[in-house]
Amino acid sequence: MTRVHDWQAARTELNKTKLLLLDFDGPVCSVFSGLLASEVAIRLRNHLYGLVSGPLVGLDKTSSDPFDVLSYAVTHTPEHVAAIEFQFTQQECKAVQSAQPTAGAHALIKEWSRDGRPLAIVSNNSVDAIRLYLDIHDLTHAVSLISARTPQVVDKLKPAPYLINMAVSGLNIDPKDAAFIGDSLSDLVAGTSAGVTRIAFANKAWKRAALGSTCDILIEKFGR
Repeated sequence: MTRVHDWQAARTELNKTKLLLLDFDGPVCSVFSGLLASEVAIRLRNHLYGLVSGPLVGLDKTSSDPFDVLSYAVTHTPEHVAAIEFQFTQQECKAVQSAQPTAGAHALIKEWSRDGRPLAIVSNNSVDAIRLYLDIHDLTHAVSLISARTPQVVDKLKPAPYLINMAVSGLNIDPKDAAFIGDSLSDLVAGTSAGVTRIAFANKAWKRAALGSTCDILIEKFGR
C-alpha cells in the first residue's frame, strides 16, 4: 500500500490517470450536513411502516443510515423497493440544497475538466440528487458521466463494482487507467473488484485507521 498524505505527491500519481472517478457524499460534499441522515432514515422507516401491514422483522429501528432502510426493502419487501427508493430520492434532493461542499473538491473537478480528461461521479446516492447539486454549483459541464443510483440498480450499489464498471466502460477507459476517490470501505471494496486505483479520502482520524490498509493512496484533504 502507498500512504500519501501530501497532496502534491498524490497529484503526481493522479497525473498518470486518464479517468477520475469521485464518490459523491464525502469527497464532493457532505450530503446530509443540513438535512440529517438520521431524520431521513426515520422518514423512510415510517413510510415503509405505512406500506406493510405486518411487522418489519429484522429492521433496525435505531439506525441513522437511510441506506439501511433501502437495503432492508431490497431484501425483505421487494414489492415496496420502488416506493422507498422514490422517497429516498426526494429526501436526497432536499438534502443537497443545503449540503456543505468538501473543501477543494469543486476546484479539483473544474481543474480536471480544464485538463480535458473525463471525470465521473460514482455514487450510491441518486442520480437526480447529484444532478441537482451539480446544477446548483455550476459543475454540470465539468462532469462527463454520473454512474449512481436509479430505481433499476438498487441491488447493484457499492460495494458491488457495477457502478464503477459502468462508468469505466461508458467512457471507454481501461480500468488500470482510472482512479477512484472514495471515503468508505464499500468504495474501496468496489474499487478493488473493478480493478481501478483506490484512493481513500480520509479527512477524519477514524477513516485513516479504517481505510489505510485497503487503499493504494491515502489523502486527508484536497489541496495543500
